[in-house]
Amino acid sequence: MIEVIVDEERTGEEIRDALHELVLAHRVIRLDGHAPSPLPSGVTLPAIRDGDRVIHGQAAIGAFLLELEAFAAAWSKFQSDTCYVDDDG
Repeated sequence: MIEVIVDEERTGEEIRDALHELVLAHRVIRLDGHAPSPLPSGVTLPAIRDGDRVIHGQAAIGAFLLELEAFAAAWSKFQSDTCYVDDDG
C-alpha cells in the first residue's frame, strides 16, 4: 500500500488529493519530532513510500504521481467488458 509520510508542518495535502482523485488506496503516516524516523537519512517530507521505494522532493513526487496516473489509466482499461486496440493496432 502506498504510504504518504508527513509531519506537522508538511501535511502532504496535494499528494493525498491526487491519490484520492486516482482512487488509489493509501494511508497517511504522521511523524512527530520525538520518535525516530522510519525513513532513510536525508529524506525530506512529505514523502511517499511504495514498498521499498521512497520518493521525496517535489519533482520526484510529481513524476511518481504521473507514473501512478498512467498505471491507473492502463489498469482501468481492463476492468470492463470492452475491447481496446492499443496504438500499435
